[in-house]
Order: sequence, then structure tokens, then C-alpha cells
Amino acid sequence: MNNTRLALCVLLVGIGQTIASASIIGTTGDVLVTAPPASVLKGQDVNAVDASAFDEQSSVTLGSALVVDIISPGFYTSSVGMPFGSIAGGTAVSSYYIHMDPGVGAQAVYSGSITFSTPILGIIALDAQFRPSDAIVGNPGTTYPETNKQGLRQLEFGPITDTITWSGNTIFFHDSVSSATDDIRIITAATAVTGIPEPSTVLLLLGGLGGLALYRRGQRRMYMPASPARSGWTIPVIPWRASSATRRATRAGTI
Repeated sequence: MNNTRLALCVLLVGIGQTIASASIIGTTGDVLVTAPPASVLKGQDVNAVDASAFDEQSSVTLGSALVVDIISPGFYTSSVGMPFGSIAGGTAVSSYYIHMDPGVGAQAVYSGSITFSTPILGIIALDAQFRPSDAIVGNPGTTYPETNKQGLRQLEFGPITDTITWSGNTIFFHDSVSSATDDIRIITAATAVTGIPEPSTVLLLLGGLGGLALYRRGQRRMYMPASPARSGWTIPVIPWRASSATRRATRAGTI
């Protein structure tokens, strides 16, 4: 491989991009990543120790805007003043569900965090938005509560009881559960581009490649013999059997 090709390979690696698909890449605390359950109705998917986290749908293109309870990062202890918003239609998203159910008549406190490989776009934590979003980003094989009688899912926000923190690609939660289930739905981007270098790095790589190209061009000119027709001189022809004196005179240009 010559120097120019080597430099080109370095440039391509330097500005290479990787497309990351949405996934859970890390958890802390009381979180258990599981397969989607058959039902999240009260008493159907019980775990008094860990909150169950599962993928709902992957790479779904929203047909219309999806309303969410939280649209921007922050620390939330109350539904009052919560930044409601919507994710635009046409956005490719993936969805995840956190389900907390200690069982009928039981109480439990769950604290943990989940980190995703792609940016969080919005969070749903109140009943008013759970039901409309079930049909859009919910898991088709999971039964969700459809009425208050079947069960409430929202967090009862409070500085001591239920809190959510959204920071970067990570959601932190603290939740106290008793009579009902407490659930959280997280919407993330379906994919993310990683490995994008700083603009200064791209300029440096391009400048280096340009300099190498100029160097190679100069090297070719240095070693390329001039054309006799263009330089105005002729190549002397020395007879093979000529005497030494004749050859010397020929080289000297006296013959």
C-alpha cells in the first residue's frame, strides 16, 4: 500500500461514522431487564424486589405526533409544571417500559437507573398519556390496563415518594408503590450516529492528505527525465568499437 492510499485509509477511519440501534446498555439499582410480559395488569407481573424493564417496540415510525408527559431533561418531583410536549410525526422511535408491581396488598420501594444507546426523546408517566400511547408504541403481545378499574399506572410524584431524573441517555427513578402499579414509558430515537469527529479534526486530516498529495506530485516531477525534444539537446551516440580517445572526445563534445 503506497503512502497516498495509507493516508486515505486513515482519513476514512478518522471521519468514520457508526449507526447505533436503540437498546438498553446499562442499569443500576433495582432494575431487572426482562422479556415483555403477557400482562402488566395488577398482580400479573409481580416483583417486590426489582422493577421490570422491557423493550416494547423497535424502530417504529410515528404516523402522527406522540404526546408525552416529559419532553426535556431535568429532575421531576411533581406533575405541576411538568414540560409536556410531543414527538413529531415521522420520527423513528423505540419504546421501553418500566413496570413496578409488588403484588396485591403489598408495598415496595424501587430505585434505579437505565441507560440507553440512543437519545431519550420523551417520557410518559401519567395515566392520561399511557392509554393513547399503548396502541402506538406498546408491545402488541402485552395486555395494558384500559380503564381505571383495571388499574392505575401513573406515578404519584412527590419529593420523597416518586421522582424521575432524565440526564442524557439515562433515566433515574425512585418510586414507592402500594395499592396500584407504577409504570414509566420511555421513548428513544430508533438509531443514533456515533463516532463523529470534531470539525478541527476533519480539517487536520484533510490538510494532511492534501499535503501528502502535493509531496507525491513533487516526487514524480523530481525523478521524471526531461524530454530531449523539449530540452533542446540530443543524446550523443558513441560507437561501440570506437577508441578510448574517440569516446572521450565524444563525451566532451569536441566531435
